[in-house]
Amino acid sequence: SYKYNGVTRTNSRGGGVALYVKDCIAHDIIDELTFVTTTIECITIRLPNVLVTVVYRPPASSKYDFLATFETIISKLHLFRVPFFLMGDVNINMLSDDVATMQFETILSTYCCVNTIGLPSRITDHSATLLDVCITNVPTNRTFTGLLSLDLSDHLPVFALFSTATTYRVINQFTLEKFYSEIALTDFCERRARSRSRI
Repeated sequence: SYKYNGVTRTNSRGGGVALYVKDCIAHDIIDELTFVTTTIECITIRLPNVLVTVVYRPPASSKYDFLATFETIISKLHLFRVPFFLMGDVNINMLSDDVATMQFETILSTYCCVNTIGLPSRITDHSATLLDVCITNVPTNRTFTGLLSLDLSDHLPVFALFSTATTYRVINQFTLEKFYSEIALTDFCERRARSRSRI
């Protein structure tokens, strides 16, 4: 079973963002990154090895007010110095080359983040737009993200898988002896001369 974590609008109908987390996974809500305004709805949870944020920008709200708040969210996530994923419907077409999209991309670049979704997430008879994002600071070789071909709503669901496995160097008598023998056979004078000749 799963635990619901969410925030909803209190002064108007509809809206809200939510995250469901398996009961067996320890997590807590980060209050400073969980709020609802007229421009953005946001929830952030801390899991054992990662932060997960879900955002929604109502389509009638100001893109530029959203971008200012979005940058604040990204900068605060960045300060945790742990892997994070920010997912949601930003209602900005990431396939466009308009000013809002360029500003969005600049924010991502500033904080060394990428949007791993590159295909349209909302497809109609008349248009194909990329409104739903999966933003992360995790190297792309440790993630698997995409869109599911399910017509649950007018947007395709976004998914993200993240490898938390950490590789460790095996240090034992055999590997130490191998290291020592390679060091003993290395001509450091020759290596230094070669590196100087490249300068």
